[in-house]
Amino acid sequence: MTATLSRREFLRIAALTGAGAAVAACAPAAAPTQAPAEPTAAEQAGAEQPAEQAPAAAEAVELNVLAENWGEVYNALMKVIGDEYMKENPNVTVTWEFDPEWRTKLTTLLAAGTPPDLAFMRRDFLASVAPKDVLLPLDDYLPRRT
Repeated sequence: MTATLSRREFLRIAALTGAGAAVAACAPAAAPTQAPAEPTAAEQAGAEQPAEQAPAAAEAVELNVLAENWGEVYNALMKVIGDEYMKENPNVTVTWEFDPEWRTKLTTLLAAGTPPDLAFMRRDFLASVAPKDVLLPLDDYLPRRT
């Protein structure tokens, strides 16, 4: 038997996948490396030079993501986005939690001062948490359309 996917469900999954990709692109960039120091007079004169050091590894980052459990299709798509991002950024670990009681869990985490790094929310819930100053505007992380 073949499962059918309604247009509304497809559009919701596509929109959430795009939103997840945009948010995943907001992870902090690796720290810039320093330029090599100018050689000293002794080094220029042929003195023994120290061995090159390997560049420092980027600091490990763990992103905890809380999302509503919308079923296997949605959850699998989001995990693929996370996996692809981790392949491109080996210092980042994305941990997903798909919770059917996400509103209660998120409210509790916010009240405790231990929110997840990222949470997907419905518009109606945004209106209730926005006055609490717990949302991060993404304007500075996303390119502007002209």
